[in-house]
Amino acid sequence: MRYISLLALLSIVGIVSIANPSNTSAQGLLTRTYPPVTLIGFNAGVSIASEDLSELIGGASGGLKFGFDGGLDIEHWFDGNWGISTGVSFIQKGVDQNYTFIPGQSVGSGDDDYSMNFIEIPVLLKRGASVSDISAGAVRPFVCAGPTFGFLASSSEKTNGNIPPLNNPASNLEKFSISLYFGGGSLFLFNDGPTLFFDAGYETGLTNVFKSQPSRTLYTRSGQITSTANEIIVTIGVLWQL
Repeated sequence: MRYISLLALLSIVGIVSIANPSNTSAQGLLTRTYPPVTLIGFNAGVSIASEDLSELIGGASGGLKFGFDGGLDIEHWFDGNWGISTGVSFIQKGVDQNYTFIPGQSVGSGDDDYSMNFIEIPVLLKRGASVSDISAGAVRPFVCAGPTFGFLASSSEKTNGNIPPLNNPASNLEKFSISLYFGGGSLFLFNDGPTLFFDAGYETGLTNVFKSQPSRTLYTRSGQITSTANEIIVTIGVLWQL
């Protein structure tokens, strides 16, 4: 929660700073070029996923999962400063739980590696910075924030050591998720050509990953666990004007 609060504060500061540029005569890069405008394109990148678990028994520790993120991007700029972005993305999530044998506890040792693939639909509000150089080739920064809605497409589990795998890991997972995304990036406009963009941000889950507690022969959990997914996402993409 400490990291989420810090990211939220930085996003608010960024939006306030961009909304009140020191150079009031500056115009946005998109202002002279083509707003209002709708852009469509593609993006691809990497995700670094983790999970916040309310209960990791037996001295277990959670690791990071590296995956792919990419899909269709659609955004509409109402003017040179404000826009909204959506699309459909495929994102790989998961968690790697490592268990260490502790004498006297009914927990084995080994890795319990969950992989989850989601289809996500983000709805992000964007605020573009005003810049003094509005010629083609200028770099135009932006910040963005908003919810994302995810649908579980597939899941799998790999274990080693003496950790027994679940018969059907998908039966313990929620099929729908809601997350909150904070991020920022830059647009780079080519003269009479496409717009390239770079985006990096943090996505924190607002809903549980597990709908029921996994039950194994080595151990049982004491009550319902709570688990939320978190990701650092970095993407690059290209957009064309409709």
